[in-house]
Amino acid sequence: MNEQEERVARAARFVIYVNILLVVGKVAIGLRTGAVSVLSEAAHSGVDLFLSALVWLTLKIARRPADESHPYGHGQVETLTSLGEALAIFGVAAGVAWQAIRALRGGEAVTDVSGGIIVMAIAAVVTIVVSRYVLRVARAGDSLALEAMGVEIGTDTFAALGVLVGLILVRFTGWQWVDPLVGLGVAAVIAFNGGRVLVRAVRGLTDAQLPLDEVNAIRSVLDSHTDAFLEYHALRTRHTGGAHVVDLHLVVPKDMSIEQAHALSSHLEDEIVTALPHTDVTIHVEPETEAQRTQTASNQ
Repeated sequence: MNEQEERVARAARFVIYVNILLVVGKVAIGLRTGAVSVLSEAAHSGVDLFLSALVWLTLKIARRPADESHPYGHGQVETLTSLGEALAIFGVAAGVAWQAIRALRGGEAVTDVSGGIIVMAIAAVVTIVVSRYVLRVARAGDSLALEAMGVEIGTDTFAALGVLVGLILVRFTGWQWVDPLVGLGVAAVIAFNGGRVLVRAVRGLTDAQLPLDEVNAIRSVLDSHTDAFLEYHALRTRHTGGAHVVDLHLVVPKDMSIEQAHALSSHLEDEIVTALPHTDVTIHVEPETEAQRTQTASNQ
């Protein structure tokens, strides 16, 4: 395991510890106050705890080297896990919305609002810090599963702030209906972020092309060396686990030696990896055809 992979694994473990503390704090204050919004947030953090443990296990599997049964490595496990995370997020959103609707219809009262305000304020600060840390590590390590976890933690921030505002309103106005109404807002935010994670997961599982800025970075490297080859075509890109996969066909002069073609391919591969880290590049070298040779000669 290299340094970057160790940072990703360390971040995943850290998220587990944070979620344990958040679940305990939110459950305790939620049961004490009877606030639907706080209990909804406790359920949200409970799912986060499960998912963070799942992500930690997934990363251990995904970082295994390629073997006979998985010659391309185990990276797609991350993408599959992020799909499961998205479905779990939608489940949490549905559960939170159901509880909020029940509270609106039943008219339950919230007690000890001050305790809920303190806990949710602390939770909001913690999730802001943790989410930024996790997303930074995930993007540096190209970990789709950890990035999905960071997005999910980010939903906790907005949700906690929403609950905090709702409890403050209950505290100063006595409007008990505000608490479950905020719970519905929390459900909407959770569902929206679940949709973002789902889109990323589906793109990964269907081998969608890399984002345009990353493809352009690859083309920029190739275009800067057009004097060394005739053309390139069949450029294909995709993302698998924590790595990018790129392959293309490179047309070289017919009189170029095997050694020269190999050296050129290696140089291009190295530059593409420098421009786009964590990339597996495969270049298929083709000699120019007679038609291309004639066209090149006529152009000169």
